[in-house]
Amino acid sequence: MVRRATAAVCASLMVAMAAGTATPQTTAGAGEGWEFSVTPHVWTVSMRGAADIGDLDVPVDVGLSDISDALDLGAFIHVEARHGQWGGLLDVGYMSASIEDEPLDIVDPFGSMADIETSVVVLDALGSYRVTLTDSDVFDFLAGIRWTRAEVDVVVVEGSPDYGGTADDSWIDPLVGIRFSSRFSESWYSWVRMDVGGFGIGSDFTWGTSLGLGYEFNDTVAANLGYKHIGIDWDDGSEMYKGLVLVEHGLLLGVTFSF
Repeated sequence: MVRRATAAVCASLMVAMAAGTATPQTTAGAGEGWEFSVTPHVWTVSMRGAADIGDLDVPVDVGLSDISDALDLGAFIHVEARHGQWGGLLDVGYMSASIEDEPLDIVDPFGSMADIETSVVVLDALGSYRVTLTDSDVFDFLAGIRWTRAEVDVVVVEGSPDYGGTADDSWIDPLVGIRFSSRFSESWYSWVRMDVGGFGIGSDFTWGTSLGLGYEFNDTVAANLGYKHIGIDWDDGSEMYKGLVLVEHGLLLGVTFSF
């Protein structure tokens, strides 16, 4: 149904965007000049929760198979820049998904069917301040914003056209967080990140945790394997998107290019 497809896409995107993977520059002995890294991501994710769209409040329980079947296009990138103790993180992502002949049995027990297209854009912009703990351990304070825009288009192919329509909404959340990174060998490093946001300004509340391991092949290329758990509690009251309460989690896989 409409909220199931929308929630699946939205949650998948936010998991990838909020991951904020550590870069290979986890050693305390950073250079004097600028350091940059770019990390594209792929992921697996599942979720539970409820979406409030129109007059309906429906449980959401979406596994990996539902998301992979619906996905048309997903593009995500994590960019990080650092100069000494100060730095910045930029996460940009776009996802579109479509489901054909989706039954609308909850709103129409007589068997209406619809084609559903959903797109979500998310942008995270965070500043960071690094505190050196040891030669191999660093601690980053994070603060910034998350901008989210979601759109859904429902075209009824069988049944009453009154159930169709297009709705979109966007919101901006303040976001604060911390990240601990540690290098425990010449090539291996790890990270843990926690963040919270919203505070009733954009969403009511959003939170997340992530952790992972990285392996640095050389000064330029590293591989990351991580896990992310994120929650979203958004309540707006607009005509189509009234609210979204979700908890999602899954594995993340990324390749970092540093220069």
